[in-house]
Amino acid sequence: MDQVKEYSAAFEDVLDKVASPLKPHIPVIGRFLLVVTFFEDALRLVVQWTSQLNYLSYTQGMPRSIAYLFLLYNIVAMSVAGSMAIAKKRTEIAVAILFSTVIIQALGYG
Repeated sequence: MDQVKEYSAAFEDVLDKVASPLKPHIPVIGRFLLVVTFFEDALRLVVQWTSQLNYLSYTQGMPRSIAYLFLLYNIVAMSVAGSMAIAKKRTEIAVAILFSTVIIQALGYG
């Protein structure tokens, strides 16, 4: 058991030396990793705009103008609120906006 503790202590020392330059950046990296899915989804909606618009209109039966506004809201909300969350600007509002996109997408896509 003592040998395991020695290896564990040695591993922690190496990890501390390697990770110490990253420590000041870990909160920003963590926030980015939490919202990167929203950025990816916003980018996907932009790239697949026509197919998403057609899917919502024809498959989901959503009026085309509503589908257009639905997609536009999701793109803007996810991009802006994700950036706000990373920058720690009005975090509560950013989280509420991101949560609203989750709810709206659940309703829109069924």
